[in-house]
Amino acid sequence: MGLRASNNWIHDHPHCAILYGGNDHLIERNEIHHIALETGDVGAIYTGRDYTYRGNRIRHNFIHHTGGGAGLDGGVHG
Repeated sequence: MGLRASNNWIHDHPHCAILYGGNDHLIERNEIHHIALETGDVGAIYTGRDYTYRGNRIRHNFIHHTGGGAGLDGGVHG
């Protein structure tokens, strides 16, 4: 069983809002804004490259005014 990040208001941070790794996490119903405006190669919701990450769910998030949306590096997305 993974972790859950739900119903949060995350804002005004120079890097990513949510950085996760591993399996079976749920990230939903968050409002994320003014994130990742000072850094590159990152998203508001971000994970690194690991093809073993499975079962993660990212849904129903409102992401706006950012330097990137959800960042899923190579081998993570399906």
